[in-house]
Amino acid sequence: MASIPGSYRFRGSTADSHVLKIVRFSVVAIGTFAVAAVWYACIIYDSSLLTSSEAGADVATTPDAGEGGAMNDGCISALPPARPTTDDPSDADIELDFAVRAFIFDGVDGAPPPLLGYNLDGLCTCPDPPACASTVAHCDDPGGIDNGGAQLLRNFESLSGGVLFSQQVIDDDLDGGVFGMLVRVRNYNGTPNDTQVELSTFIADGVVAPDGGPSTPQWNGSDSWAVDMSGVFGSGMPIVPLHYDAAAYVSGGVLVGHFDYPLPLGFSDVDRLDVLLTQGFVTGTLTPSGPGFRIDDGMAGGRWAVSDALQQLAYVHDPANSNNYFCPSSPTYPQIKAVLCPALDLTVDPTAPLTATCDALSFTLGFSAVPAQLGPVEQQPRPTTCADAGPYTCP
Repeated sequence: MASIPGSYRFRGSTADSHVLKIVRFSVVAIGTFAVAAVWYACIIYDSSLLTSSEAGADVATTPDAGEGGAMNDGCISALPPARPTTDDPSDADIELDFAVRAFIFDGVDGAPPPLLGYNLDGLCTCPDPPACASTVAHCDDPGGIDNGGAQLLRNFESLSGGVLFSQQVIDDDLDGGVFGMLVRVRNYNGTPNDTQVELSTFIADGVVAPDGGPSTPQWNGSDSWAVDMSGVFGSGMPIVPLHYDAAAYVSGGVLVGHFDYPLPLGFSDVDRLDVLLTQGFVTGTLTPSGPGFRIDDGMAGGRWAVSDALQQLAYVHDPANSNNYFCPSSPTYPQIKAVLCPALDLTVDPTAPLTATCDALSFTLGFSAVPAQLGPVEQQPRPTTCADAGPYTCP
């Protein structure tokens, strides 16, 4: 099933107020884009999210998992909280803007890595069969959690001698305001339960000082981040996202959204790897903080196609040869493929049969985010010296 990043998805409403909100969203979408597209409907998390689309796509069906997950062969699947049945009383209509303060994929002070992610394929492997054919056995974490990307990053970190792909390197770039990820929540009622909000993400090209130059983030809500044009419809204000879910929700204080989006990981002033997530999700606890909120215990993940992963490496310098990128002709490229290809544990198409060859990686990072401001929209060039291309496949 085709997935259309940044399009709208609608669910069957349970109250007139829900219908009014959906109609209002669709009018805005049509007025802005001229044609209202529809976000994909094939998703395994929760039946309240499974709906038909205006594009006429078939609808996948699955039992309502409810809060806490669905039982599968004695395994309780790790899933996001279910959509609440009603809104908490409120007349508020809040917009919240956040900047990711830290990405999380390693343990802290020698502690084991945290369990991050959800059951993306509806299976609890092992003892369930794998979601696709692979040369390597991949057993899920407890609850059927799929997150092959966590171990892959550690392997890549080791391969690069700690120069790339480490949490420390990534967070140092975040701390310096070199790059970032922005999260926006709109139409939020400010309570623990809101049946429909708009959730979007953007790539940030750094903090912008009042004079227009670069700045160091203060992380106190005053930082203005330049928004990368790659995630924006058009080129100016207002900022209209390409990657969003207009039918996201807040359940028990936890923000939940499903959409395709890029998750940026920076390694230097010029190196940035965009993890292009399909069947993606963003979740996190909206914690009251001062006059607003922050996001705690965030998780961002989905399916990362191997073709996208190999292409994105062309924008990262090879630490073994600083003059070259990870191009197909690079001596390091085969070593990367030798680590990446056996780690694939999903298919890009979630409806593919179990006999299909794995061509995607489950990927989840934890994150925390604090209030921020969306600044000017900028177009940042992404240079690469790779003269060759592909094949971006395994083996």
